[in-house]
Amino acid sequence: MEAIAAEELTAENVGKYQVFTENGKIYVSYINGVPESATVSLSLLGLAALMLRRRR
Repeated sequence: MEAIAAEELTAENVGKYQVFTENGKIYVSYINGVPESATVSLSLLGLAALMLRRRR
């Protein structure tokens, strides 16, 4: 089994483990997704709103 190439990193592969061998060694890796910038921005905006609300 070969490692998943960067071109093959799709939504279906995110959150899965892959097991592959290389040079006689066995490797296990977890494919982690990167959040979209809009998701991060909205999360930070919500956190800032909660902090401001708590101050009042």
